[in-house]
Amino acid sequence: RDIKAVFATLVETSTGVVNDIGSLGKICREHKTLLVVDAVSGSGVEELKADDWGVDVVISASQKGLMTPPGLSFISISQRAWEASETSRIYRFYWDFKTYREFFEKGQPPYTPPVSLVFGLDEALKMIREEGMEKVWERQKRLAKATREGVKGLDLELLAKESFSNGVTAIKVPENIDGVEILKRLREKYGVILAGGQERLKGKILRIGHMGYIQLKDILVALGALEKVLLSLDHRLRKGEAIRRAKETYQRVKSQ
Repeated sequence: RDIKAVFATLVETSTGVVNDIGSLGKICREHKTLLVVDAVSGSGVEELKADDWGVDVVISASQKGLMTPPGLSFISISQRAWEASETSRIYRFYWDFKTYREFFEKGQPPYTPPVSLVFGLDEALKMIREEGMEKVWERQKRLAKATREGVKGLDLELLAKESFSNGVTAIKVPENIDGVEILKRLREKYGVILAGGQERLKGKILRIGHMGYIQLKDILVALGALEKVLLSLDHRLRKGEAIRRAKETYQRVKSQ
């Protein structure tokens, strides 16, 4: 009863998992609690219907699925969140919603904006609108499924068992191989940059991003390079299986 707000993440990029925000929103509404969602890694990638799902504040940024360099952040605010902000006694300065609203009514932000990023984001949003949001979500699903099948074709295991993100796939590194060495060889020999694990997962997982302006050909290049590196580290696999499975999965899902 003393909980005023619940904070959640749409996509957990460190593990490649998407959270069920719709169900969480329903629970928060039942308890008259505000729901604040970090959607930086999910915007433009995962389905997110803030009004329908009862999300009061969505925080996002220009990078990742929105295909613009980092440095620009933005939020959406429900009527309930506006009311809570107006009655809150918590001290704030930079993120004072009231100040931002007053300036936006004048057609400007209260502080110096990163103008070049605003123009870049505007172009990225035009691309999304031209393709259609629903079609973008479907394309991201196809890429994600193709990537996961390709990874299985390398005889590797996915980190997550369910609730897979459509923007990033986390992969377990075989126990006899150093994940840091895989990343190094990918970068130095093939110019392919993947992400590794963080903290206790460092050297134990790899992460392939497939959000934003990433196409099937990019995934195939990454899988092909990863196959070569794994073979050089004596990992047993069937040559060409990863690319074959990724292609077949992408085409099969596309035709459904």
